[in-house]
Amino acid sequence: MSSEPSFVWTPTPQDYESALRLWRDGSGSSARTRMMGSTLVAVGFVVTFAAVALVHASWWALVPFLGICGIGLMWWLDLPARIGLRQVVSSSPEMLQPLTVVVDDQGLTASNPTGTERFPWSSFVAYVESDTMMVLGLSLDSPAAVGVLKEEAAVSGPAWVAATDRVRASVDVHPRIAYLRERRRGR
Repeated sequence: MSSEPSFVWTPTPQDYESALRLWRDGSGSSARTRMMGSTLVAVGFVVTFAAVALVHASWWALVPFLGICGIGLMWWLDLPARIGLRQVVSSSPEMLQPLTVVVDDQGLTASNPTGTERFPWSSFVAYVESDTMMVLGLSLDSPAAVGVLKEEAAVSGPAWVAATDRVRASVDVHPRIAYLRERRRGR
């Protein structure tokens, strides 16, 4: 058995959704989609007011209002990203196979029954973390499926601490989080 920090688990769609939510919250993507959703709901009210005031079509005014508000609510709840993730997971059953991730000085090694793949630290552009999860991304827009490290999946307690320390030393924190930290220090 390797002395390197290891994570062994069988991911579920909910694990990937939690990782996506953490990434989107940390990167500000969910805030931007909520802003778009709020804007669409406001546009729905304006269109409804215009339909009622100018066209005097009170019954027909509900159609655009409900349509625009429904789309706005979908964006506000960040459903497009979550629905897209569910489609990716359902079309890629290998994402739900048992997974072992080993964190070493050179990067991550992910193994599942279909094979093993090595990801050097240079392939990750950023990370986002919570108290129980760390998510690495291959781009600033989306996390990597193999870059999900869960505290409960760590082989031992020291493995979680060692792995997160290695990630922090080798990969930059997401730029938005770094910016927010700098703003907080400036106050």
